[in-house]
This record gives sequence, C-alpha cells and structure tokens, in this order.
Amino acid sequence: MTIALDRPKKTKSAQIREKLGYPIIDTDVHTQEFPPAFLDYLEQVAGTAMPTAGYAYAQRFQEGGSAWGTSLYADIIWHWETRNKQHLLSNNNLAIIDKEALVELYTRYDGELVDGRLDQIGDGLGFHHQLLSPEDPGELDEFELAGIDQPEDVRDRFLNHFYFSTESDDTRVSQAFNRAANPFSDACGGQSQRVKAFLGSDSGHWDVPDITAVTANAYSMAEHEIITEEDLRYFLSIHPLELYTSLNQDFFKGTGVEKAANEYLAAKK
Repeated sequence: MTIALDRPKKTKSAQIREKLGYPIIDTDVHTQEFPPAFLDYLEQVAGTAMPTAGYAYAQRFQEGGSAWGTSLYADIIWHWETRNKQHLLSNNNLAIIDKEALVELYTRYDGELVDGRLDQIGDGLGFHHQLLSPEDPGELDEFELAGIDQPEDVRDRFLNHFYFSTESDDTRVSQAFNRAANPFSDACGGQSQRVKAFLGSDSGHWDVPDITAVTANAYSMAEHEIITEEDLRYFLSIHPLELYTSLNQDFFKGTGVEKAANEYLAAKK
C-alpha cells in the first residue's frame, strides 16, 4: 500500500526552491528502501510521469561520491604522466642501464656489504635479479587497451561521461568544482571543467528525518561559500539534465521539469 506523505506547504526547501530558476533533480539507489512513499513524494514535486521514468533510472546509479571521482580523475592523469610508454622508455628502461657503472658505484660506496654478491646486482642484491632486463618485458604501454595516447584523452572521456552522485551535506563536493586544483585548470575545450557531481541524497536513511529538507542542505554550501551559486546550479540541475537527456531526450517528458529540460536541449543545438 502506498503511504501518502503529509508535507507542510512551506518547508525550508520549498522556500529555497522558489528562489532558484532551474529544476532540482535528485537520484540515488537508496530510494528503493521506501519506494511507495518516495514515489508519492516524487509525483507531488515533479509530476505524474516522473515516478515511472525517474525511479527506473535511479536504481542504475549508486552513490559514488564526488570526492572519490575527483581523486580518481586526478590520479589517472598523474599516473599517465609517469607511466606512459614514452616516459618509461626514457626514464625507467632497465634495458639501458649501464651495468658496468652500476658495479663500480656499488663497489666504491658499499664495500663489504656487497662483497661476493655483485653478480646479483639489479634487484636489491638478491631478489629476482634475472628480471633486471628480461628478454621480453611484455607490453610497456599500460594505457594501450584504453586507447589513451595523451592526458587530454583522459580528460575528455572523464568529464564527458562520468557522473558522481553526492550527499546534499557532503562539503567535499567542492573538490569536484575546484577548477584551480583539478587537472587542466586552464582552458578545457569549452567544457565546464567540473567533475560531474550531482545531488544524490540518502533520503531513505534513518539519519534524514525530513526528506523535504535535503535541498536546503545543498543550498547551505553556497551560503557558506563552499561552492559558488553557479556550481550549485550544475550540482542540482545541469549535470542531472546532461546525464538523463544523453540517455533519452524525452526522459523528462510529462514531468514538472519538462520545460527546463527542453530549454536545455535547445540551448545545446
């Protein structure tokens, strides 16, 4: 049996919502913990078509967290800088080690510590020295299968295709929007330069006593200047619109945000 929600007419979230000129879109797998009540609430705030369309997609995307996504984005690029094939061949190629010079240095500075063990040089004097320069080291390009030839390839794939839902009170979302610290902080091919964080609240958990206050929590990050109001717009609206209309341009048809979605799609053409 569906349990209808008895909601006050003017919650804090509702008051804040009136000040925003864009739709607020929320998704998280945890909504399945109380689907009847949630679907009632979703229908009230977003229109009769949203429960059928929105809830089906909500179960596809679990909460990854924008802080983790931002760290992953930076780590992949930093790993590429020191582990791409050209860098490895120029700086970490065991085949070009001057073994005679290495023996001379060990003899000069290590003395009796290496006495009788110089034939094992190359592996910490005792561990797998036969691997110093194997005849066939295997594929050196760790990024070949992914088709990554330059760090821009990571940027373009990551910023265009990966979305990370985040709690409304998780201030670490600021890391996703920190364009001065994240890779390619300068021009970014006309992209937003933001890791695509968007609102995904644990509104079904015991620690969220009032699901109508979730938006207010998100807005407080702008009030405390943790993120800008423009960042908040991407967090609550632009990134969800990008995600769902990229899968289905009619995703929001018949919902309370259909007009905003159509305006967004029209602006992209």
